[in-house]
Amino acid sequence: MKKTKEQDEILAEMLTDGAGPVEALRAAGYSEASARQGWKKVPVRIMSRLGKKGKRLIEKGKMDKKEMEHLMMGRLVENIEKGKDGGTQSVKVLGSHRDINAWTPEQLAGLIVLNPPKELLARKDEILNAES
Repeated sequence: MKKTKEQDEILAEMLTDGAGPVEALRAAGYSEASARQGWKKVPVRIMSRLGKKGKRLIEKGKMDKKEMEHLMMGRLVENIEKGKDGGTQSVKVLGSHRDINAWTPEQLAGLIVLNPPKELLARKDEILNAES
């Protein structure tokens, strides 16, 4: 279905301001299935309106996993050297990206129960001695 000029304006403005394609497509009234396809669903008529800033952001968004990791770590080192936290929130978000997962432990630890239900305490020996 053809989108209105207003929807095109919303999409172009959000993309130029740095919003992700999924978020911008949703806000412009695209279906959830279309929005999840990201840049593939951004029409050519919108891409041509983004200007230098928008096109620069698109190119930066094409970084591979290693480049993102190096960018993130470089920013953290720079912040430490300067003694300031500028951009730390962006680094945190980038580190949480599904392709990087920098803040996830490499090895998962066991489960620690701080306040177990009373019913479990009564069966503690049975549970601990159960065969796996």
